Parts: sequence; C-alpha cells; structure tokens
Amino acid sequence: MPEGLDHASAGCAGVTFGTSIEAVETADPASTRSVLVTGGAGGVGSAMVQVAKHILKSEFIAATASTSKVEEVLRIGANKVVDYKTTDFINALEGNKFDFILDSVGEGDKCLALLAEDGKYVQLTGAAVTDPRATFLFHGGKTHYYEKLSPYLASGKIKPIIHEVVPFSEYKRAIELAESGGTMGKIVMEVAP
Repeated sequence: MPEGLDHASAGCAGVTFGTSIEAVETADPASTRSVLVTGGAGGVGSAMVQVAKHILKSEFIAATASTSKVEEVLRIGANKVVDYKTTDFINALEGNKFDFILDSVGEGDKCLALLAEDGKYVQLTGAAVTDPRATFLFHGGKTHYYEKLSPYLASGKIKPIIHEVVPFSEYKRAIELAESGGTMGKIVMEVAP
C-alpha cells in the first residue's frame, strides 16, 4: 500500500489511477500534450485529469462534467471543463484536436470528431468503436501500477477522489448513489474485518 494512504484511498487508487495509467500505456505517453476526459468527475475520470496534469505534464486538459462538478474538476487540474448538462462538448471544444482521449461515458463518435489524426482514443464503456485509433479497455485491477504511482500518491500531488465510504451492510444505498450520477469520484465499499 502506498505510504500515507488509508485503506479506502489505496483501494480506490488501484482502480482509478491504475485504469488511467493502463489507458495511457495504450498510447505513446510522449504524445499526450492535449487530453480530453469525458466523465471528468467520475472516479477514473478525476484520476485521469490528475495523471494528465501531474504525471504526463499535458499542456491542455479538457474534461466534461455536470454543472455542480465543474469547479472541482478545474481544481484537480483541468484547463477547461464543459458542463455537458448545458453545452454540447463538441461545440464547446470545436477547433481542438486531442492527442489522447479517455472516454468513460461512451461518447465514441463525438470523441472521434475531436481526436487528432495520430491520436489515441481509449473507451471504457459504450458500444465499441471501430477505428484503428481506438482501444476498448477492460481494467483488470492490476496493482503493479502502484510502483509508478506511489511517489505521486505519497507526495499528495495526486489523490483519489472518494465521494463516500459506505459500509458493506449498506450496499443497496451505495448502488443507488452510483446510479444517481450525483457523485464526485468513487464510492468505496468498506468490508469490516
């Protein structure tokens, strides 16, 4: 477990940051100057914004989020956040071509319209996109990413965003929370020893 993290944060980091690093490794990390993250307020999306800012040192990071989460996604590192509740992100980002897109909400066609010719699109959900620049990623929960992430987690440069830690006995409430779409970051289930 990375130094300085409690169990909930360590478990969350493995899934969220691990998925983000695995996604980046499908591309050339050197060609991630401009990054778009759909679902920038979700667990993986918020991790990817932080990875782009602090690890990849991307020059421009755009994300989508709902109205109530725009400021938080800006705070964790995005340069521009499009409120998808009020604005079509295609229109808001017109003229931009992104080197790397992590799509955690299934916006394939829209994302491809914003992808640079030599860019990389990584999809986590939705109907699979048939484009040679696209990869559909199933994260396997690999923990070897901790080695790469540990210095950033220990320094506090990146931090898992946890909406709430829910006791396992309240799993139904956790599912309802997740399905509500009103969360920022991950919901972590706590299993008592």
